[in-house]
Amino acid sequence: MKYISLILFYNQNSIGTYKPGIGGLEFHYYNEQILKNKLIGNVNSISIIKPSKFYSGLLVNLSEIEKGEINSFLDKTKIYSYTSLDDIADVISKIIENPPKRVFKTTFVESDRITVPELTKLYAKVFNKPDLKWNYVPAENVADLMETYGFNRDTVLNIFTSLSPKFHDELHSELYSNRDDITVIKGTHSLKEYVTQMKNLK
Repeated sequence: MKYISLILFYNQNSIGTYKPGIGGLEFHYYNEQILKNKLIGNVNSISIIKPSKFYSGLLVNLSEIEKGEINSFLDKTKIYSYTSLDDIADVISKIIENPPKRVFKTTFVESDRITVPELTKLYAKVFNKPDLKWNYVPAENVADLMETYGFNRDTVLNIFTSLSPKFHDELHSELYSNRDDITVIKGTHSLKEYVTQMKNLK
C-alpha cells in the first residue's frame, strides 16, 4: 500500500522549470521528470511548491541603497514576482495537514509583484533616499566581471539565462498558464512590509 505523500520544495526562481533549456535551473526540470515518470506510482501524492524570487534576495541591495545607486541585471520593463518565506511556511504546513487528492500537484506561492521603477520608489521612500538610482547591467557585463575573479564566463552566463529579460516572459508563462494541475496561492506578506523590515537591519 502507499502511505507517503511527498512534498518537494524548490529553491527560489523555480518558475518555468517545467521545460528544459533554462540555464542554471534546468536540473529542476529533470527532477520533475523523475518524479512524474519514476516515483509517481509509489506514493499517494506528490506536491511541488514553487516560489519565485525570495524577498530575502533583496538584502544584497542594502549597501547600494546606502550609496544611492543600485546596479542590477533586472529589466526595468518587466514585472517581477516575489515570495515571502513566511508565506511558503504557511502553505507547506497546510499541505502537510491536508495532502492533495490529486496525485501530482504544483503550487506556486507568490506574495507580491513589482516592477523595477516601483521597487526603486519603494526603496527611496522607506530609506529616505529620494535621489536613488537603478542602473541596468546586462548579464554579459556581469559575466565579464566575474571572469576577472576567476569564474568561468560561460558558466556564469548559463546561470543568468533563467534570470535574464530574454527568458522572463517564457518562464513566467507557467505561473500564468491557468493549467488545472497548477494552483497559485497569493501570500499575505507584502513587499512593502519586508522592505520596511530591511531598513531595521542596517
